[in-house]
Amino acid sequence: MTLPASFPLSSSQIWNEIGNPLNGQGARVFNITHPWLLALAHKGGAPVSFSDFLGKTGRFDGNLAMSSPIPTFTPPGNFFGGAWGECGGDGTNSFAYLGIGVGTSWTGNILVSNNTTGVSHIFLPNAKNSWRYTGAYAADFFRAGQIDNFTIIPAN
Repeated sequence: MTLPASFPLSSSQIWNEIGNPLNGQGARVFNITHPWLLALAHKGGAPVSFSDFLGKTGRFDGNLAMSSPIPTFTPPGNFFGGAWGECGGDGTNSFAYLGIGVGTSWTGNILVSNNTTGVSHIFLPNAKNSWRYTGAYAADFFRAGQIDNFTIIPAN
């Protein structure tokens, strides 16, 4: 999903773009200087204005076709300003990875949810513009030769 390229733009649209992160008390509170929003706006700190969010993307929602026999894919669009690179699994279900090209402002964890099968995993930063989930993952997470619906957002 991408935020509108021109006004009107609401705080709820901005907040929803990154998955409604929770503050320390477990409540959803919009704070324009929240670290996730700063990354989305490509800002290091205040001042931040709504115009900094126009046209920005901080999530992926959609269908992805996995290659076969090894499940790899490249989501369309970008994530926090960086174009997606190759993503997928190793074919043995022992690790999975996400790659984002140069330009992404996101350096934290990423939550990947296969909405078709109901399986989710948090990917940890592995190297610059790269994230990895290490450990056995369910065969119904990245399914070779299948088209599944995914959501990819920042994570704690």
